[in-house]
Amino acid sequence: VERVLKSMENEKGDLTSQVANLESQRTSLESSRKKLEGECHQLRDSIEDMEEEKRNADMMTQRANEALHRTQSELAVEQEAKSNQERACQTLTRRIVELESQLEDLEQQARNAGKSKITALQNKVRTSEADLDNEIKRRMELKRLLRSWSE
Repeated sequence: VERVLKSMENEKGDLTSQVANLESQRTSLESSRKKLEGECHQLRDSIEDMEEEKRNADMMTQRANEALHRTQSELAVEQEAKSNQERACQTLTRRIVELESQLEDLEQQARNAGKSKITALQNKVRTSEADLDNEIKRRMELKRLLRSWSE
């Protein structure tokens, strides 16, 4: 009986040692589990943050693309307006050249017409001067005749 008791006490000591060992392992595993759960929680938070950053980046990319499309549209409109203005400028330049040519022609015609009028008026003045001279001579002749008759 004593032997059995001693054997059982030894067994009890072994079992107590095993229980303590298992309890230590359980505590260690519990600690590891809590640590891993914390790391998992941090990873989930990091993933959520990264997903939020990705959504923000996607929205910024979309806004940038929209701005790019607007800018491209505005550029096309401005290029079309510039092209229209250049065509209008060329048309106006051609019209100015045509009008200057017409003006030169009209000025030349006016000069020619003026010269013709001046020549005609000069001829008329000469004719009038000749008529006046003839009239003066005729009157002088008449005066002379009248004097000679009155004497």
